[in-house]
Amino acid sequence: MGKKRVRYNEKGRQSKKGESKGEDSNVLIIDPSQPVEIEEPKMPEKMNPKKKKRLEKYIERKLKKEEKVLLMEKLSKSAFKSELLVSTKNLGHKVETKKEKLRRVLQEQRLGLPLTYEDTDLVKEKIVEDIDESSEEEEELSTNLELEEIMEKREMIEEKEKEEKIKSLELEKAKEEEERPKLIENTEINNRKAFYVPVNRSDDIRVARMKLPVVVEEQQIMESIYENDVVIICGETGSGKTTQVPQFLYEAGFGHPDSENPGIVGVTQPRRVAAVSMAQRVATELNLSSEYVSHQIRFDSSVSKKTVIKFMTDGVLLKEIAKDFMLSSYSVLIIDEAHERSLNSDIAIGLVSRIVKLRREKEINGIVRPLKIIIMSATLRVDDFANNPNLFTPSPPVIHIKSRQFPVTIHFNKKTPDDYLDEAFKKICQIHSKLPAGGILVFLTGQNEVHALCKKLKSRYPSNSNQLESKISKEKTLIAKREEIDAGSFELDEDPDEVIEQVDSPVDESKIEDDFYLENDTKEPLHVLPLYALLPTDEQLKVFKEPPPGHRLCVVATNVAETSLTIPGISYVVDSGKVKERVHDAKSKMQSFKVDWTSKASADQRSGRAGRVGPGHCYRLYHSAVFDNNFEKFSKPEIERMPIEGVVLQMKSMHIDNVVNFPFPSPPNSQILFEAEKLLMSLEALDTNNKSITYIGRMMSAFPISPRFAKMIILGMNNNVLQWIIPLVAALSVGDPFVRDLENGIVNEKDSQDSEEKREKRKKYFQTHQTFAGKHPDSDSLKLLSAFCASEYSSNIEDFCNTHFLRPKAIKEMKQLKAQLISIARVINPKFCEKMKFDKVQPPNDSQRSIIKQIIASGFIDQIAKLKPKMSHEKAFKYQTLLSKEDALIHPSSCLFNESPPEFVVYEELVQTSHVYIKGLTAISESIIPIVARSQCTFSKPLDTPEPFYNSEKDKMICYVKPSFGTVLWELTPTPIEFPECVEKYRYFLKNLLEGNIIKGFSKFTGILNSKPISLLRPWAQKKLVDLIVPVKNNKISTKKDLLEKWKSNPSFLLHGYLQWIPIEHQPVVKQEWTKLIKE
Repeated sequence: MGKKRVRYNEKGRQSKKGESKGEDSNVLIIDPSQPVEIEEPKMPEKMNPKKKKRLEKYIERKLKKEEKVLLMEKLSKSAFKSELLVSTKNLGHKVETKKEKLRRVLQEQRLGLPLTYEDTDLVKEKIVEDIDESSEEEEELSTNLELEEIMEKREMIEEKEKEEKIKSLELEKAKEEEERPKLIENTEINNRKAFYVPVNRSDDIRVARMKLPVVVEEQQIMESIYENDVVIICGETGSGKTTQVPQFLYEAGFGHPDSENPGIVGVTQPRRVAAVSMAQRVATELNLSSEYVSHQIRFDSSVSKKTVIKFMTDGVLLKEIAKDFMLSSYSVLIIDEAHERSLNSDIAIGLVSRIVKLRREKEINGIVRPLKIIIMSATLRVDDFANNPNLFTPSPPVIHIKSRQFPVTIHFNKKTPDDYLDEAFKKICQIHSKLPAGGILVFLTGQNEVHALCKKLKSRYPSNSNQLESKISKEKTLIAKREEIDAGSFELDEDPDEVIEQVDSPVDESKIEDDFYLENDTKEPLHVLPLYALLPTDEQLKVFKEPPPGHRLCVVATNVAETSLTIPGISYVVDSGKVKERVHDAKSKMQSFKVDWTSKASADQRSGRAGRVGPGHCYRLYHSAVFDNNFEKFSKPEIERMPIEGVVLQMKSMHIDNVVNFPFPSPPNSQILFEAEKLLMSLEALDTNNKSITYIGRMMSAFPISPRFAKMIILGMNNNVLQWIIPLVAALSVGDPFVRDLENGIVNEKDSQDSEEKREKRKKYFQTHQTFAGKHPDSDSLKLLSAFCASEYSSNIEDFCNTHFLRPKAIKEMKQLKAQLISIARVINPKFCEKMKFDKVQPPNDSQRSIIKQIIASGFIDQIAKLKPKMSHEKAFKYQTLLSKEDALIHPSSCLFNESPPEFVVYEELVQTSHVYIKGLTAISESIIPIVARSQCTFSKPLDTPEPFYNSEKDKMICYVKPSFGTVLWELTPTPIEFPECVEKYRYFLKNLLEGNIIKGFSKFTGILNSKPISLLRPWAQKKLVDLIVPVKNNKISTKKDLLEKWKSNPSFLLHGYLQWIPIEHQPVVKQEWTKLIKE
């Protein structure tokens, strides 16, 4: 506060006027008496809003011009030649209008390119107007000098900024040029050598390929395959992925010995017929023979040393992985139809997810080339593969391909009928009589329904060759009339003149209305063909052939025609919406065939079959509300519906011990895994302690059959009945070969003209079954064995099968599987199999039949049923199973159905339909259950009655126990077993020794003993008892062999104790005879 304030030029203020401190002083002297005038700078006039707006526009225009200059400098470095632009400017255009010319010139003007149409009047006028407008604005702005000065300063600042931008761009370019060589060195694609395999396709195939949506995506697909080890291709039905992707790879050099990827292109299919037909189709399109594009399915293969592309089933791939885990012979693997989620395909995907990583690691070391995996799905259900870190890391790219080539119109029924089979028949009749030409594909649930509908359609529209010429002459008229009808303009059921009533009746051929006729029904013949899995291959391939002239194709199929197969000429699909699936209950071991609604994805697959050759129509025999509410989005994976003990055993054989950690696309329920391992342990395939595979389990894994059947083959070797067990196992694995009465048309029909003929055929049918079953039928399995072995004596399989109501395809598969099993058995036990005769074996005798039945029971030890007492009100005998709470009936197809029911049976299947049935029965005696199912039994203590005894053949002490079988603890009759380890075992051993049952020499002294040998069993302890029991128990001697071995090392063993049982007067004789006794 009181201090002097420091001011500006303080010294000058304090000095007096005229004083000076020296010449060098630089002090400013100011005279305070004279005021100092300071000139204030002149402020520019305030700019009005209009001028300010014009200035902003002018600045904005200047900035845009400068940006265009920079852009032109960049474009000039990569500009195309004007000649190239001129040469391509008229593509797709014949003559350009004035408006198009003006638009083109304005675009070229903005980009700074030479004008194509300079003489256009509209262009000149437009350019002149733009120049006039801009010049007027600039003249108005230039009148204001102050604004020009500001603009000059602004331009100087902008020029500096422009120079800085240019410098920064040049630095970025320099950095890019330095880094570019490094990127090329680290990129596999740029190091890849260009390789192309020329293909000589026909013109028709070229045209057809160009119409497929997948061909458009070839560049993207191949780049993704090169850049990634795993690629997922999602393309709906009709996209062409199954046939074209292998061709893309072939043309790119995959499979060629001179390319960088010389390995085979493998393609898996879930069904055999698909693998065969796709191999033929791809070979045709590539103009190659089956030596280069081959197929390999069970019992059939066209693979050669020249094979480049191989189509195979999922099971074949799993067997190849078991032999060569690295799949070293493959360069790329395509897993097709992954959306079906079959058991084998899921396991294959889990395995190849690990093989890809191993191959990549080996490739880094320069050992093998990496393996490429392509997973193809026809639905959008790819999250289980794409977003599953347990399978693939990082997530593989997903390429989506457009759907079918042609649109398909979906038609729903007004009502959902109870009898969809009858409704399908009516719908086919309507399509055939009213709609234009085109094949019809019908989806049903099973082969019985397929045969029933085929028979009805053939009777309605017979193929009459005599009327064929007259039919062809009227063909043009019929086609002209049909083409007047637009199939998409109405629903077939909506025709007011032809309303069809819904018939509520069960699904049965006899209930299909015989008097159903349409007005103006055509007599045009219908070429009706069935299609299902058990149909012979040559019959299946008929659907791919052209129908006879003048015939419309109609294929009645199960869901085997849902995917993979492309039946040519199909324009109409009739979808029942139903599917028959085998459902397996892991806990009760019950398998049931349930007919239920299919999934939405499957329904879309079915409708897609109508859009392959042109616009199609799908007629769904159910209401749209049912589709929305009752249909699941996707079907359940097969691994959640089927037993997996075979898969678990194969994985254990490949040293995958912890199956729970296996990368399943959809992990199975823990209960399913637990039951599978439990069964394998009961079959002695897995160790009960650590669940590792045993020696028997490793032998079982060599056979491509169920573990149950593999165990039967191992037991057949040990019991010298292998010549019957192998054909039996082959027959059981393939399935029931007998043709049912419905397929032969021998069902009971009333008021039929040929009923007498059908009765005779039916009589012969049952006589044939009785012949195969034998005089005393006690086993469906032995009946099956008899039929198969009898077929081997026939020189003509077709005639034999037709005469004896057998399926030729099933018998042929049995023979092929039998040959495969024999070859594997010869590898496992060559000496034994050399002596065995497998061709044209004689029927087994009674003793051999008994052994075979025991072996069958050993394979199905957990599937034994016991007869329940029949109540007075019950009509049929019922059986109690181990795991099912419901009682079961004998299936009518069994040879035991009309026989006296045995007390115990082994069943192969527990099936639920209207009732719970047991199928594939074999009668067994109660006494063999503890022998073959020892792990399933609990035993009581050794019984005193019947008394234990010594078995001289086995050299063992045998006792009787009372067993209880299974979790329900069925009490069985006492059964003999080897005496368990306890003190009573040695008491009975000594009793039998003193009685002379073990060594006969002791029997001559039995009459002079001072106590009876039975006294050894009494609980009190006498010295003479202790002197015998203690040494035997301490040395654990309970067999004759062990006793003789002990006497060799110690001849006086038991002599002291035995003399206590001999009176004193006879002891010298015993001592003299002792040396002879112990040497016997």
